[in-house]
Amino acid sequence: MARVNVFDKDVGTVIQLETGVDLTNAIEVAILAEDPHGETHVLDASVTDTTKIKHVKRADTLHIPGKWRLQAYVKFSDSSEYYGEIATLLVGETLA
Repeated sequence: MARVNVFDKDVGTVIQLETGVDLTNAIEVAILAEDPHGETHVLDASVTDTTKIKHVKRADTLHIPGKWRLQAYVKFSDSSEYYGEIATLLVGETLA
């Protein structure tokens, strides 16, 4: 059985990604999230540490059960852009 990382109806769960780059001069951050059907969603995010960003799950985000692919997106003050490594997240279904 695969390990569930978050559930479809969770609210307030923090999803954090390590970018591997210094975010001091970041002017925009987001998490690109590909749902199990292949549709891409842009999740709002904020910088939590020198190299980490986070999204706080809402009822309308990461709400489709199945395997999601997540990727950090960062835009810097010099207009350069950075995309992090792709991570997978398993969203489980609730019984309620």
